[in-house]
Amino acid sequence: MLGSKLPQPVPPDGPQASAVPATADAQPALPVSPVVSETAPAIPPAQPTETVATPQPAPVEPTEPTPEREPEPSESAAEPTEAPVQSEIPAPSGESGVPVSPAPTVPDWTDRFDGLDGRLADADARLDAFDARFEALGKRLDGLRESLDGLSEAFSKRSQYDEAKEKVIDRQHAELNKLRDGLTLDLREPVLQDIASALAKINTMKGELPEDDAEAQSMLEDIDYMLGAILDDYDVARVDSEPGSRYNAARQRFLPKDVETTDDPAKARTIARSKAPGYVYEAGERPRVLLKEQVVMYKVVKPAPPAETPDGPADAPAAPETPDTPSSIG
Repeated sequence: MLGSKLPQPVPPDGPQASAVPATADAQPALPVSPVVSETAPAIPPAQPTETVATPQPAPVEPTEPTPEREPEPSESAAEPTEAPVQSEIPAPSGESGVPVSPAPTVPDWTDRFDGLDGRLADADARLDAFDARFEALGKRLDGLRESLDGLSEAFSKRSQYDEAKEKVIDRQHAELNKLRDGLTLDLREPVLQDIASALAKINTMKGELPEDDAEAQSMLEDIDYMLGAILDDYDVARVDSEPGSRYNAARQRFLPKDVETTDDPAKARTIARSKAPGYVYEAGERPRVLLKEQVVMYKVVKPAPPAETPDGPADAPAAPETPDTPSSIG
């Protein structure tokens, strides 16, 4: 038959499709209960919505046999009525009609608390490990501090020892230099003294030569110059005192005949003139006299009193002659 070959209408998706009949003989659609979540309690709606059935057109009787035609779905069947939107948990109402808030759902925190306990246990174990490491580090630091204290004490003792050692070395070095200088001077002194004595004799000879003997005077001056140059090479200085300077017994000498008398008390123990130069070695720590200077000293002498005569002092004026005095001419 033709009607069986026509395409069948596709019913709309959703639970409301079964509520509307596909033919005219269908019963009015019943209200569909809302789908409630499994976790929420099933509470009936406060005010259910009535569903009104849509009237269907009356069937037409065929006058002649015609191929059966599939009845077209009505608009109500094509467009199913939408079910009222219900909240997941509708607010129940009490006897007075006031909506009552639903009881809050308490989540299950047991698993979370168990996991938190495990994490806290792990944190405690890590803290214990850190404490053990810090304790070991503190012990190592204490050991390092003790080692540093020991090194500081040893360094202080070493420093004191080095200071004492340096003092001993410096003292020994000074003594060695003094001994070396003294030994050198002890070896040189006899030779230098002989040269100084020779120079002193040459100076004396130059003063005793006659003035007209120019050849001998020139020869003595040449010898004096050569011996003086030798003494200069060995740091030997010549000493010539100025007239009127004070007499120094450590560097000067005089003979009993080498004196000049004076009545001036201010010239006592002063030098009248230098007779022969002296020589002093100045290379050591202190000067050392090789040959003393020969000088002429002043000698203070009191003036003699005037001589007395039978007629009175020699310098007294003669008495004037008087008439009573007899004349020397008789």
